[in-house]
Parts: sequence; C-alpha cells; structure tokens
Amino acid sequence: MKVLLVWPHIRKKLNLAILTYPLFTLQQVAGATPKNHSVRIVDERYETLRFDDKYDIVGISCLTYLTRRAYEIADEYRRRGITVVIGGDHASAMPQEAKQHADSVVVGEAEASWSQLLEDFEKGNLKPYYIQTKAVDADLIPPANRQAGSNRPFVAALEASRGCPVGCEFCAVSHRVGGGVFRMRPVDHVIEEIKTIKNRYIFFFSPSMTANPAYSKSLFKEMID
Repeated sequence: MKVLLVWPHIRKKLNLAILTYPLFTLQQVAGATPKNHSVRIVDERYETLRFDDKYDIVGISCLTYLTRRAYEIADEYRRRGITVVIGGDHASAMPQEAKQHADSVVVGEAEASWSQLLEDFEKGNLKPYYIQTKAVDADLIPPANRQAGSNRPFVAALEASRGCPVGCEFCAVSHRVGGGVFRMRPVDHVIEEIKTIKNRYIFFFSPSMTANPAYSKSLFKEMID
C-alpha cells in the first residue's frame, strides 16, 4: 500500500528559521508505519505536492497556523477519491472540525493507533476517529524513518524523552493525553538512532531535557563517543 504523509506550508516568504527547523512528526509516523507499506513524506517548505500522483491513503499533520492549508490539501485529495487522515496537535484539540475534511482523525500520539488504522483501512473498516487513551510506553517509541523524505541537510531531529511533568496550563504538551507523563527512551535506543544520523547537528524534540538530570547526564556521556 502506498502511503503519503504531508506537512503543509503557507506559500509565503521563507526565513532561515523556518527552513532549518527540522520536520520530525511525520518521520516518527513513518517510523511507526509497518514495513509492508511504502511511505513517502512531502514537506511543502521544500517540495510542491503533485496531486496527480497515486496513493492509497494520505496522512496530514499540522499545527493550528497551518490548518487552512491542511484542509485545502485534504479536500483536494478527497475530491480525487483518495482517503485522507488528519492528525497532529490541532486535530487532537479540534477533532470534530478536522473530521469535516478527513475520512478519519487521529487524536494523540500516532504510535498508539497508526498501524491499526492502516490495517482497518486495508480491511475496509476505517473508523472515523482513532483516539489515544494512554501514554505510549517509551520502550515502544520507534526510531524515526529519515529515508521516507524531508531529510534536509540542515538539522536532524531526535526524541530522547516525551511528556513533561510540570503541567503549565498554556502548554500543548501538558494537555495531550499522556502529555503529563514524563517518559524516557532507553539510552541505548537513542544512541543507536544517533548512529544512523548523518547530519552534523541534532535537535532534541524533547519537552524537557532537565526533568531527570541523571537520565540526561547518562545520555550525554554516551553521546561523547
């Protein structure tokens, strides 16, 4: 099955910060995609979507400021008869709104439901919502798939931990399902993933690198080599 994952972007002037900020969410989703499917990522910051390309299912993730473009993309693919799934922070906060533009909506961390969604789709039993009910175990967070696309040479992204125990009321992380549960990936898992990264610089997509100083020190000591 051919899977397309899209990161939308508004076609305005791109500054250096936007260009160098690494895309990670969809690489994580690609990493959670079963190996029997082919998966490709298109990041609109760098590439133009070709709507005539054939895919079985299209997944779109976006933040709130990109929602209008995300819905435009979703509507166009659905007009062409292609099944569309929307996820990400905005869809998790406003799932009923996102459902107006998608065949299915993923709420919460994709590792908990993405493979099941694809299996249901293949069986013709796609559900309207896939809602995460608990935090994903840190041991089960797969390495990102950087071969699927959007692996630009500026900065690579990596996740060592997930969630934050502080619980600030303004924080999107704190209000996700499981977002208040601080989870640390095994250090050896992180180190093995680092070994596959060719980029010189790594951006840690971890809400807090200081919530557990002992863990961070252990990780950094292993990174020295």
